Amino acid sequence: MKLHTLLSLCLISTLHAADPAWLSTGEFQWQSSPPLIGPATDAADPDVALKDPTMVFHEGKWHLFATHRRASGKVDMQYLSFTDWKDAGKATRHTLDFHDQYHCAPQVFFFTPHQKWYLIYQLVDERRALKMSPYFSTTSTLADPTSWTKPQPMIETLPEGGDKIRWIDFWVICDATKAHLF
Repeated sequence: MKLHTLLSLCLISTLHAADPAWLSTGEFQWQSSPPLIGPATDAADPDVALKDPTMVFHEGKWHLFATHRRASGKVDMQYLSFTDWKDAGKATRHTLDFHDQYHCAPQVFFFTPHQKWYLIYQLVDERRALKMSPYFSTTSTLADPTSWTKPQPMIETLPEGGDKIRWIDFWVICDATKAHLF
């Protein structure tokens, strides 16, 4: 695999999926496909990396969001959707231009109490005390990459006694009423 291969998402399955014995023994073997999504090298500012994937299956399609790094150094996020993984590499790519500064490391999920899709990510805003922190955008229409709201900070100020101004790699776990940021 080439160094610049992007998002080497591979279809991975157990060889013994039909035999549930591995659940009790813990023994299994992986089988993987070749990379499913390669670099988009035809752009004026070609891709260097597509990473940090988050995906959901909704209304008959896979919806994939990922960090998009370009040769110029610009970092933002991309969205792709497709019905079958064999077609993932041919899917139209939509850059999510939420902000003119660095924003990446997405997580997408549907939060039932609000009846909205959430996209959580890290964003750099040099004008704030927290230079890099968790942000979110929402939509009611997952399949429309232009429908996401403007970035909203999840944390406005440093915690009391805190001095770390760059926070990265967030994850949210939801229960029936709350979303918990980690």
